Amino acid sequence: MPIKAKYDKDKNSFDSLDMNIEKQLKQQLDEKFHPDTPAKNNIIRIDFNILFPPKFIQMHTNEKFTSIDDFFSAVNIFTHDDLENIPQETIDNHIKKYTNFNNLQDFLNNALSFKG
Repeated sequence: MPIKAKYDKDKNSFDSLDMNIEKQLKQQLDEKFHPDTPAKNNIIRIDFNILFPPKFIQMHTNEKFTSIDDFFSAVNIFTHDDLENIPQETIDNHIKKYTNFNNLQDFLNNALSFKG
């Protein structure tokens, strides 16, 4: 399951993202794309460390993992492509085992609303 955010050019904002993440994403877009040229399908990949700050990972894994890289590497996820290609059951089971979330979507939704 890819982690993506859709940019709404008319509203000049990303859907379902907090302001800190949105600010960082806008900065990335400004650096990577000319303002008059939309990103391919208006979708960009978000750095895992922006979505899942170390404080969030430590808090929700009882400090077993120190970062999202550490957490994902335990199931051989090192890139967005790895995450997209891993069986859903594998990542969901990992999340259930080490966090209080049921699946990747719950994990992501809570990370997006995290104010730490």
